[in-house]
Amino acid sequence: MNEVIVTKINSSYVRIEADEDTLHDINNYFAVYADGYMFNPRYKARVWDGKIRFFSINTGLLPAGLVPTLEKFCIANKLDFKNDLSSDYESEFEEQEFQEICEEALKASGMKMRDYQEAACKLALQKKIGILQCCTSSGKSMIIYNMIRNMLTYKRIKKILLIVPNVSLVEQMYSDFKEYGWTDEDKTVELLYAAKDPTFKTPVLISTWQSLQKLTPDFFEDVDAVIVDECHNSKAQVINSILKQCINSEYRIGTTGTLPTGAADLLTITGVLGNVLYTITSKELIDRGILTNMIVAGIVVKYPMDFILKNKGRNYQEEVKLVENYENRTKALKMIFRHTPDEHNVLLLCNHLDHVKKTADWLKVNYPNRNIKVISGSVSAAEREDIRKKLESEDGTVIVATYGTCSTGINMPKLHEVILYANSKSKIKVLQSLGRGLRKHNSKKRVILYDIVDDMSYCLRTRVIRNYLYQHWKEREKYYKEQEFSVKTMEIEV
Repeated sequence: MNEVIVTKINSSYVRIEADEDTLHDINNYFAVYADGYMFNPRYKARVWDGKIRFFSINTGLLPAGLVPTLEKFCIANKLDFKNDLSSDYESEFEEQEFQEICEEALKASGMKMRDYQEAACKLALQKKIGILQCCTSSGKSMIIYNMIRNMLTYKRIKKILLIVPNVSLVEQMYSDFKEYGWTDEDKTVELLYAAKDPTFKTPVLISTWQSLQKLTPDFFEDVDAVIVDECHNSKAQVINSILKQCINSEYRIGTTGTLPTGAADLLTITGVLGNVLYTITSKELIDRGILTNMIVAGIVVKYPMDFILKNKGRNYQEEVKLVENYENRTKALKMIFRHTPDEHNVLLLCNHLDHVKKTADWLKVNYPNRNIKVISGSVSAAEREDIRKKLESEDGTVIVATYGTCSTGINMPKLHEVILYANSKSKIKVLQSLGRGLRKHNSKKRVILYDIVDDMSYCLRTRVIRNYLYQHWKEREKYYKEQEFSVKTMEIEV
């Protein structure tokens, strides 16, 4: 038969019926190479071809979020696509009812949604499944808040699960909802993480995936709507597994500022959350005056040639350890703080806990007039939230934090400078990190992102050999330019 029939199994999977040749074609279409497959021991041993397969010929099952992608495949290959799921992916939308609910939800605070927030929220409620790709600092929590209030009131949804990346964002999201005007939030919303023990009797649960993975499958079967903040994390196996257990979730919405570019990661995320419904970029919001203009300053740290030649040929992990322990590297920080007004608040990001502690101790000794604070995994969620809130009324605070706790989602409008004091080539991590400084505040006209670049390059005959950390900088530089940020570089010898 020259047709492809799609049948709903549950909210997580559909079954595909077609002739054998077509099924094999679909299988090949949804088989993509895994990121870094060539380094996998199984691939090297030739027991795996390096591909991840999203469709199973044996069961005929395909993740429900990939149905629109399957439809494109069928159109391109002139196959008759039969899908009776349109009502599952689109709900009736009453404009007046939506406006009334949003007005009521925001009445206590006097706030209003911006036009793009309203457009994104409407699409999510109408389409039921999909991703809102709204740039960092665009106010995704406002969109989520109004989405939830509409789901509870107009859509009559009884159980909503909101998944956030870390415990700081559990508390921050709860705090944001109260700020937006949710007067009876304590009766409707519960929190789940290590320090919180909910009753699971309220309609809304905010949690991290780390806490959710401990729950039994029957909990997820009762979830009517699941919302994933910073949904680019949904490529991770545990989060993906949680979403697949939400087999009765009528609504599946993800929000993020940045999606991965790898085919396997994208299919993994869209498989559980659907395609992108709405997009707005940092550049658009900066041009509109909603976000702060950003300048990227690449501080290229030039190491002594005897040190470079002694350590050439090191692997990536060894390079990282070398630079984190190189004492004169702090010259870059001295240069930055020399050009930073004492009253400015600064976020300094590191990868490793020992590097955070070492850097914070150095700052306390060298800048006793500064208020040095540390945020890491060992700092409780309540303490992190306290530090975040107090920053609004402080001047001259330097927060030294790990990427894991502060690169994503943390709302700190009164930040004037962000320092990337550790290496990364992850596009998501880099773009999320720079977003920490983009929020508008009356104390700043622009924000500077300082990117510390470790240059241990050397010449071999007629070639310049670039070290890993420098190569990663060139990747980050591409990301900045893609976002149309102004990038300036300067060199400093250590």
